[in-house]
Amino acid sequence: MTTGAANDPAVALYKRLGFTRGEDFQPVPGLNMAHFELRRH
Repeated sequence: MTTGAANDPAVALYKRLGFTRGEDFQPVPGLNMAHFELRRH
């Protein structure tokens, strides 16, 4: 899953749902994205 790195409501939701945030990335200059993974055991 990805969302805008500055999209605080979405970032908080993913974290609350158990997603782990990976490294941020820029698909194009000026667009910072946050990557999330849901790890199931």
